[in-house]
Amino acid sequence: MASIFQKLAYRRNKSKRQTGICPLSAIRKAVALLDYGDIDALKCINPMKDFFSRQNIELKVYVLCINGGRKVDGCVSVFPRNLDLIGCIRSKSKRIDRDADMFISLVSPNSWLTTYEASCSRARFKAGRQQTEDAIFDFVLSASEGKPLPDVFAAMADIFTKIK
Repeated sequence: MASIFQKLAYRRNKSKRQTGICPLSAIRKAVALLDYGDIDALKCINPMKDFFSRQNIELKVYVLCINGGRKVDGCVSVFPRNLDLIGCIRSKSKRIDRDADMFISLVSPNSWLTTYEASCSRARFKAGRQQTEDAIFDFVLSASEGKPLPDVFAAMADIFTKIK
């Protein structure tokens, strides 16, 4: 039953904005999605914040604590109590900023929630570790499976800086 409502929510809220790879100079605001269950997720937060602050890009980090975890300082932590019956984030204070210029998902494998949030984001540039069925991401670092998350982000950041 939830899957019918998920499909309806997905269709109703999916962004119609054209996306594509763009240089960091065109980005003013970015959001990043991490999974608390990923062993290296917390080690990746500070390098991400440092990278984006050097680029003069405002970064907001969301940590999914769906399968357990605790509040992470300096980030928006999303717990099961923040989700509605179909798995969307219902708390307004926890909702992922859909007006950011860049959306980065370092969650792997993609869950329904990460796919939904990526598709609803109106970001001009969407990057991820694993492509979705609908090919939502413009940039995917496919060789990232099994590598520590800070190394994955470092590789992504290196490529981001080379895009002109």
